[in-house]
Amino acid sequence: MRGLTLYQSHATLVALADRRRYPNQGGLYKCIETRPRNINYRGPIAIHAAKTFPPWAVAAALGSEWIRAALVAAGYLKLADLPLGVIVAVAELVDTERIHEHNAPLEPERSYGDYTPGRWAWHLDDIRALPEPIPCRGAQGLWPVPQHAMARLAEMGVAV
Repeated sequence: MRGLTLYQSHATLVALADRRRYPNQGGLYKCIETRPRNINYRGPIAIHAAKTFPPWAVAAALGSEWIRAALVAAGYLKLADLPLGVIVAVAELVDTERIHEHNAPLEPERSYGDYTPGRWAWHLDDIRALPEPIPCRGAQGLWPVPQHAMARLAEMGVAV
């Protein structure tokens, strides 16, 4: 399994896309991660919240009505409540596609990423929020999930 580190609030927005655990989100979720480059990997992926919450990410979360609404609907009333340095969900990376002006998604998904033409949309499916976050060190790009985290996923009964 590979891990993908995202800054908050994006890591939590992906976890909120688990409709089994959060059935009343009303479409307020993130199923696409935007990146500057393409990858060939398809398969299971751990969604990791970075250990830092940089000021630009805080400003982005506070400045977006869509992000604020999704977080509040899930019970996150303060950004300080978002977990850091942990795996929050697992998903399947099922496809990637180059972003063009004609294929950018509608709101709220559009507010959750950088849909500048030429970037890449990484499509996530079968998103499963973890019952409790797993402390783990992240990295840039895709990285191998360490054995301790894989063991904890197995203990939780999360199939990967």
